[in-house]
Amino acid sequence: MTRRELTGHLDGLLEPLGFARSQLTWNRRAGDFVDVIDIQFGKGRPEFAINVGVLALEVFSIFEAQEPLGFVEESRCNIRSRMSALVDGRDRWWPIEGGGENPDVSAMLADYAIPFLDRMHSLVAMKDWLVAQNVVGKKYPPPIMYLAIIDHRLGSAQASCSMLAELRRRSP
Repeated sequence: MTRRELTGHLDGLLEPLGFARSQLTWNRRAGDFVDVIDIQFGKGRPEFAINVGVLALEVFSIFEAQEPLGFVEESRCNIRSRMSALVDGRDRWWPIEGGGENPDVSAMLADYAIPFLDRMHSLVAMKDWLVAQNVVGKKYPPPIMYLAIIDHRLGSAQASCSMLAELRRRSP
């Protein structure tokens, strides 16, 4: 199977669900949220992984001080995961040969990725996900800042300010 055949196979699965594709990324607008699915190809190896994410337009506009332009890339999402991590917590790559037609990949999209995206269509669900991922205990600032923005939008201004103050204290 070629990369083109793989993207074509995923088009067949995702377009009926309202997704549109640009290169290796699919977007679907769901109210104030954008669902994102992309293919990541291995560097120097004939493998691929599938990444999923959700961007809350409100959170993005506060974080970036602008509206998203054009197609949303998975790396810009507020909530992100490798599809295989949703299944069993593992980082899994599939061989391109036979991978796109692999019923496991199709089933995982239907059974795990799409329901995950659908569940993330509220700020409360996004907050719960970020808390469960322990983003505050990690060093990468954007997810901590997303959580602070979401907390503030949900009415927890004091928690939001405390989180940002702690992030600033830890930053060099």
